[in-house]
Amino acid sequence: MAKKATKGKRRSRLPSESYPPESTVGDQPSRGAKGAAARAPARETSKREELREKIAVKAYELFEQGGRVHGRDLDDWLEAEQLVVSELQADAGQAEDE
Repeated sequence: MAKKATKGKRRSRLPSESYPPESTVGDQPSRGAKGAAARAPARETSKREELREKIAVKAYELFEQGGRVHGRDLDDWLEAEQLVVSELQADAGQAEDE
């Protein structure tokens, strides 16, 4: 007996009812972010972004000063973090002395 060839629609495993539009699901901007960073006020976020930018600039300076050697990106980044944090602490200490 030959199998009957089935033509037509495949049977879907998804529920037949449609999903609600994303706008009804909840707070969309914070869905992708997790943890405290998702709830951080804009003021803190901008400070974090500013700090990250300073570290990135310093890391690139270290990369160039080191002869543009590839593969040392993490070392350059960690050194840049230490340098930037030290500079910020020194600036804060000078501001307290005034």
